Amino acid sequence: MRRLLVLIFIAILVVVAALLTAAPLKSVTYTESVPYTTTETYYVTETNTEEVPLGYKVIDTNINNSYWRLSSDCTVTIRNTDVSSGYFRIAFNMLTQTTILAPSKTVTKAAWQLLDPGQQKDVTVRHDGDHIGNFTYSITPPTREVTTSQQVPKTKETVNYEEVVKTKKVTFLEYWRS
Repeated sequence: MRRLLVLIFIAILVVVAALLTAAPLKSVTYTESVPYTTTETYYVTETNTEEVPLGYKVIDTNINNSYWRLSSDCTVTIRNTDVSSGYFRIAFNMLTQTTILAPSKTVTKAAWQLLDPGQQKDVTVRHDGDHIGNFTYSITPPTREVTTSQQVPKTKETVNYEEVVKTKKVTFLEYWRS
């Protein structure tokens, strides 16, 4: 009988030891780094270069018919209102006066004029052989490069980590070891 009691006692110890080492009986807290993804915005400077025409202003137009000879001067007075200088092209589309001998006709001539910033000049073309009744003109200004820059938003995904408190069940044996 004694042997049976010893065996029962040993069996109880084995069961208690197994429960203490294998069954999760104790809750413990711990921290763990958990990854998460975020979208970050950053800015990039983008530059853009483009050709822009120089600014100008037409001040006056004039026709000067010379009656002592058969010719006319057509004049456009322009001012460079820009910060750069350049050659302005003026195309004159002139309509001659109708005479008894000849009907009116269209004559086109062009002239170029260098203008510094703020400078004003008369641009004149002469037509010989007829008097001019009226004219129209078109101005082609020179261009200059203008560079602009702007901040453009861009996005990228990044992985960050945060510390998270978690709970788990451990055996008493694991709890006592830590």
